[in-house]
Amino acid sequence: MIRRLALCAALAALPAAAQAPRRVVVTAPIANLRPVAADNVEILAQIEAGRLLSVLGPPSGAWLPVEPPDEVSVWIYAELVRDGAAAVNKAQIRAGPGLAYRTVGSVNRGTPLETRGRLGDWLRIRLPAGMPVWISRAAVAPAASNAPPPGLRLPPAVASGLIAALQDTNTAASAAATNAAGSHREGREGAQASGLPESPLREPSPPSR
Repeated sequence: MIRRLALCAALAALPAAAQAPRRVVVTAPIANLRPVAADNVEILAQIEAGRLLSVLGPPSGAWLPVEPPDEVSVWIYAELVRDGAAAVNKAQIRAGPGLAYRTVGSVNRGTPLETRGRLGDWLRIRLPAGMPVWISRAAVAPAASNAPPPGLRLPPAVASGLIAALQDTNTAASAAATNAAGSHREGREGAQASGLPESPLREPSPPSR
């Protein structure tokens, strides 16, 4: 029993990486990627039909958060960056080069930032890891690659626990079968010694309808 409980705990602790990531494919001719789940905000990038995107979280209304493609760029005030990293905590990332543009998110001091260009006092950077962009659910469909990959391997500890639990189950089943056979044999011998007719073992009859 303890071993089976341990196996259940190990299976529950399987890393998310062992599971197939949820992905969608763009079906619209052109799909807009936006900084938030709304259609009245800036467009960060546009992608064509056929692109595969990984979904990063649950939907928000008619929108899905997806991992940004490489071509998505955002902006940060240049004074907030030192040596390729954020110089302050809660440095704001914006959809365009200016305070009039919507805030996409923020990063803390030391977060690496990939600079792609400059316009005045603003740096164009790659969207930092972990920040999603949003796409309309009407523009995508589930990708065929959502199915779990064949030949998925369990971690060694989980595999060992599974084998041990199966062995315990087989041992218990064999012991139960041996005990049942012994009891039946003793019953037959007792019936023969007493002269009583043997009671045959049968499967229960199905209930009458």
